[in-house]
Amino acid sequence: MTHKFGQIVLFSACASVISMFTLAAAPCTPGTLASYEALGATGCTVGNDTFFNFQLISDSASGGATAVGASQIMVEGLGPLGTSGATAVAPFLSGDVGIDFDTALWSTFAGQSQDDNIAFDVSVGPGAAEITDAGLVQDSFTTPNGSVTVAEKGCSGIVAPCTQTWGVASNDTSFVADQIFSATGTLSVEKDIAINGNNGTAGVSSIADVFSTSTVPEPRALSFLLGLGLVAGFVFRKKFLGVSA
Repeated sequence: MTHKFGQIVLFSACASVISMFTLAAAPCTPGTLASYEALGATGCTVGNDTFFNFQLISDSASGGATAVGASQIMVEGLGPLGTSGATAVAPFLSGDVGIDFDTALWSTFAGQSQDDNIAFDVSVGPGAAEITDAGLVQDSFTTPNGSVTVAEKGCSGIVAPCTQTWGVASNDTSFVADQIFSATGTLSVEKDIAINGNNGTAGVSSIADVFSTSTVPEPRALSFLLGLGLVAGFVFRKKFLGVSA
């Protein structure tokens, strides 16, 4: 009876480890926002950070401009060279990891406007590491009195809608770095991209969110394998004692 129970426990532990690898998020590869939305709560990873729950909350345009939808916005991971899931180095903060949004369609002429509202969550998962600060980078152009404003909101935990504004970047190439709040393991992010031609022109080529984290935690895979080893050791010890008796 003890032997059969041990086999069941060992099989269950192995199944847990296998399922962990099966369900693990894949690295963030370049794709459309629509494809990132399809990842749902599983999301994708850049280094030790997981980005998930992508959503284009709203898109609108006026004055003859075209509303930019999720299938027209490109998304890619940012991070230091060699970072899994990072296809480009994060601008300004090359040691951070993050996500970049870009499209050639964020562009307006006189009397036109566009507005996109995008949300996502980022998490470092269980362990000692936490998100300690975030940066907002936007590469835009305006002439002569066009305007581009990217308002960033961040809330600790999974919060929808998030209402706490932590950074606003306006016109040209700007960088905003801010201590959002106390360190957190999960952050809900929402960005409102407003482009107005006014009497001139305005456009955006890239908008990026980058994040700093504290000490990297022990990989979850190693923790699970350690737990599996302990279970296996317990089972084989009981089996050995049973044989000795």
